[in-house]
Amino acid sequence: MENTNEIQKLETKRFLLKKLDLYDLDSLFKIYSDPQTTTYVPREVHKTKDETRVLLENMIETNKEDKSFIWSILSKEHQKVIGTCGIWKLLHNSASLGAVIGSMYWGKGVIVEALEELIKFGFQELDLNRIEGRCDVRNTASERVMQKLKMTYEGTLRQSIIIDGMYCNSKVYSLLKHEYDKV
Repeated sequence: MENTNEIQKLETKRFLLKKLDLYDLDSLFKIYSDPQTTTYVPREVHKTKDETRVLLENMIETNKEDKSFIWSILSKEHQKVIGTCGIWKLLHNSASLGAVIGSMYWGKGVIVEALEELIKFGFQELDLNRIEGRCDVRNTASERVMQKLKMTYEGTLRQSIIIDGMYCNSKVYSLLKHEYDKV
């Protein structure tokens, strides 16, 4: 992919993955201000729209700097933004996946559907060799997502993240390009 600084629109059966935009501020504030969305992630609950605006501006900037590819997840059915998902570049042709969606959409296959498209993008467009995902050891829902994505459990990193001021362990899963190509 030549111009990786420009986020291309991706599409799944139920969702559009579109370029981040400040226009999505209200929808994303609802998600990032929901205490449930921060239960197992190293991020504070947003108390003001300004906090969400700063985060959104930072994500847009890392996209421009070619450090990440982060999209808003737009529900085709409801025509509204329900979360974000992204790939963050790591060393050695590797990347890390992540996503946040509104709690009312949990358990409906949204994250699996969005991340399947990101994995395809990562291996086919970015020519990555390895894509990983991490989750707090207590976050069984995220762990199930990684398993559904056919990622392999690699191990547990002890006290690798801070959540609510406490050191927490995180599980690491990965998928390699040659494994993806076999599917």
